[in-house]
Amino acid sequence: MHGLFRWSRKWWPGLIPLAMLWALAAWNSTVSMERDLSASATAAVKSDVLDKTRIAVAGRDVTFAADAFSEEGRRSAMTSVESVSGVRLVNDQTQLVAEAKPYVWSAERDVVRVTLGGSTPLPAIKARLLEASKAALSGVEVADRMGFARGAPARFDAAVLLLIEQVARLKEGKITLSDRAVSLSGMARDLGGREAIVAALRNLPEGFSVAA
Repeated sequence: MHGLFRWSRKWWPGLIPLAMLWALAAWNSTVSMERDLSASATAAVKSDVLDKTRIAVAGRDVTFAADAFSEEGRRSAMTSVESVSGVRLVNDQTQLVAEAKPYVWSAERDVVRVTLGGSTPLPAIKARLLEASKAALSGVEVADRMGFARGAPARFDAAVLLLIEQVARLKEGKITLSDRAVSLSGMARDLGGREAIVAALRNLPEGFSVAA
């Protein structure tokens, strides 16, 4: 028995590096799996329209956070993540983008800059408004202060695109759309500019009107 004890004292220190190697291999395997699941979950929601998407993986459990623009879109994104092969559990931290009441959008111009503010309903519409602003206001800095909100009136983007064209006719001033009511103040760039703006605003989409 005493000999067996002496023999065991000789070989047990060799188990320490083996245990360390096993732990390192297990850790590397877990990190690789988590990295793969994160990439797969990110790819799964790529086609969903979301804002502030955040995905974190611990083992085979996924924490999924995002701002969705509709309840249908939120459920679709959750289903996409839950369907990823290897995912065991999804911690749902998704939510809907806040609703704005009233729904306000604005464009304010000074000599060198136009600042777009207020709300837009979708990333694609926001991108379209920015592109239209830069095209209409060539050589003028366009500052984007727009955020996302639900609750935009029907044909919101058509109304705003027309208003952006009028911003180009201002030397300085501000145009605000609150729900379906337009308010405008400022100074026209050219002679006849005021009349041109007034005429253009008669072409607002149905339901929109000039309040001031």
